[in-house]
Amino acid sequence: MRIIMPLVLALGLITATATALTHAANTEQASRQVNNTHEALKAADGARAILNGQLVKRLDNKHFVLRDASGEIKVEIDPVLLRTLTLSDRTQVELRGKIDNGWRGPEVEIDSIRLVTSQG
Repeated sequence: MRIIMPLVLALGLITATATALTHAANTEQASRQVNNTHEALKAADGARAILNGQLVKRLDNKHFVLRDASGEIKVEIDPVLLRTLTLSDRTQVELRGKIDNGWRGPEVEIDSIRLVTSQG
């Protein structure tokens, strides 16, 4: 019994330390901000993103494809955010949101959208 108790305590301490280190690493990765679609496709779930590009394709009521100089990524935009905007596939927008690495692949859940310029 004298040997078992210290072993159980040591195992508990090792488990708690490993869990804390894993959480810290995940939190640090998620707090990193990405600035283009190439980075967004590789980013950790929950990472913040500020992306500038064009919404080149509407997939459904709230999903679009954003294209910038580094590639394309799917974005989810609440229709309420789009109510007052008129967009074309050449409208330059700034999107702010967070990465969601769901089972369908990475996408960015958009919190805000800002019109940068409109060309045509």
